[in-house]
Amino acid sequence: MKQAILVVSVVVGLGFVARAGGAVSYTIERTGRPTGATWSRGVALNDFGQIAITTGSRGHLWTPGVGFESLGLMTPEGSSIYIQDINNAAQITGYEVGGGTRGFIWTNGSWTGVGNLDPSPNGGSGLSRPRGINDNGLVVGDSKVFVNYTAFRYNGTINPLARPGVHAYAYDINSSNHAAGTVQKYDGNYVGYAYIWDPDGTPHELGLGGASAINDHGQVAGGSGGSPGVWDVGGTFRPYGILPYDRHSNGGIGDINNQGQTVGYSRNSGTGIYDRRYATLWDPDGTIHDLNTMVTGLNGWRLVQATGINQHGQICGYGSADQYAGSDQQGFLLTPSNFRNVGDLSPVDLGLGQTGGAQATFGSIVVDGSFFAEYAVRDSADIALMYGALPDNVPQPTLQCWQAEFTGEFAGGATVVFQYDPVGLQWPEEDLHILHWTGSSWETLPGVIDLLGNTISVDTTSLSPFLLVPEPTTLTLLTLGGLAVLRRRRKR
Repeated sequence: MKQAILVVSVVVGLGFVARAGGAVSYTIERTGRPTGATWSRGVALNDFGQIAITTGSRGHLWTPGVGFESLGLMTPEGSSIYIQDINNAAQITGYEVGGGTRGFIWTNGSWTGVGNLDPSPNGGSGLSRPRGINDNGLVVGDSKVFVNYTAFRYNGTINPLARPGVHAYAYDINSSNHAAGTVQKYDGNYVGYAYIWDPDGTPHELGLGGASAINDHGQVAGGSGGSPGVWDVGGTFRPYGILPYDRHSNGGIGDINNQGQTVGYSRNSGTGIYDRRYATLWDPDGTIHDLNTMVTGLNGWRLVQATGINQHGQICGYGSADQYAGSDQQGFLLTPSNFRNVGDLSPVDLGLGQTGGAQATFGSIVVDGSFFAEYAVRDSADIALMYGALPDNVPQPTLQCWQAEFTGEFAGGATVVFQYDPVGLQWPEEDLHILHWTGSSWETLPGVIDLLGNTISVDTTSLSPFLLVPEPTTLTLLTLGGLAVLRRRRKR
């Protein structure tokens, strides 16, 4: 849901390989421009495809199939609105300029002021700039205290985060209320360091560079050592590089989703062409894609910069028909060819009867929301990097996995049915079970398997990643000619 971009420069030709997007392609929907605006840019998006749009000095909410809703101004003194992020409740955060700089949360036409950390009515600037908002409604950003910028978290009250340097900026916050950003330290020169702050405000240095976004697994996107990349949950930085050009170039990452996909831009700064940027997607393993090669129907229009990616893999940003990206800019929404989504239903059916389908039945719904599950076949090494080491008895290099989430709140557990692909399995289907990532470790979920329907049903108390793996301790439901035979396989 983020749009902050950390810019880094690299020398091309160091072995970074760009390749086409394989089987995944995207359809594009241009947002157009609000009435009276000369251009628009997508800043951030939520899991429903709603985009926070900027037109320079004004902010808007764009909803697919509906169009624009203007935020207006928060105060009579305000002259400009700078929006930064949006959550799944369509709350938008940012700041207003005019008679000061005031942070805000916009919720369905209502404004909430964030306040600032200025301890003196006359000695400081009163400046606050929110940068990110999570689905809990918590906001992070920076506030100027005298001459120092200090990162903050707002949860109804604005509170400073530890500042282990001269300046500290928080750019994003995940669902567990961990924040990520950049701290500037001074030792003759200003040097940036990427940081994570725990929910209690304790800082943790990741290393040289800067952080722009954090996902729910604790992976942090940003840049270090002249390259964009990702810090994994263990704190190791993996450089990604940018699209190869003939001369020095730069680029940056602006957002990361829970699947470990990151988006941003690559720029050819050696040709003398101003702002010759190309919207860029990085896979979890760092493989680079020019999004312009993955979208049909551009007809001379160029995707300039990708600013956000949601849990479905939908991407927002802006593009232009002008090679200099100086005019005709419009926001866009890219939707991948493997996209699946549903409305607010329970139980929720994402297409049982087709590979990758999923269905969930909840004990009870506490807060209404949407259930969705993204299906993919992933390399086991990438899965281990994203979450944690897999058990030793997982033999296959590639695994079928589902990233399941519910945007509301449920109680009493859930029963989830997954439709798997039997083709290419390297073990008997009756040995299948599900591994579930709890946030700190993998747990085994015994399941009921329908061998004819190619489904496995499990009971769980939480969602997030699920993997299909072999384990001979699974209940097997054999459906043969209308006769259901239940048998239990024991560990050998």
